Amino acid sequence: MTADLRQAVDWLGTGKFAVGMPIQGGTVYKAKNQGLPVDEFSPYHFKEGVNLSSAFGSLAVMNRAPHPNAAKVFINWLLSREGQTLFQKVISITGDARNSRRIDVPKDHISTDEQRRDKMTYFDTDDPDTKDLNPAMKLLDEILGVKK
Repeated sequence: MTADLRQAVDWLGTGKFAVGMPIQGGTVYKAKNQGLPVDEFSPYHFKEGVNLSSAFGSLAVMNRAPHPNAAKVFINWLLSREGQTLFQKVISITGDARNSRRIDVPKDHISTDEQRRDKMTYFDTDDPDTKDLNPAMKLLDEILGVKK
């Protein structure tokens, strides 16, 4: 495990490790295009479903902003169909699509293999019930032979 996604992809590419997870698709896509022997396993193969996150789509507003009404106007535009369409296009890169959860936002610039699919189970990783890392840490300890 590493916090540096590029390091993880380098480890995969040099054969230090055979599998890395989780690694963002854009990092793998870039490394693959640079000739590293890495590839991505699509999560759409998992019968359990695919995760969704709001990691790239969070917004904060300062308390006592100098122009609070301007902030409201901007936020209303950003959350509109037009704003979300532009935002999605600007932040999406090939291999790491930023696929808006909104169904009224066009996805024509996102390749079909990166678009959400009908009849696929999705679970929200921002849901507090999915944030318990204890089972994953226990499994990792077992794999690594860590005794407590």
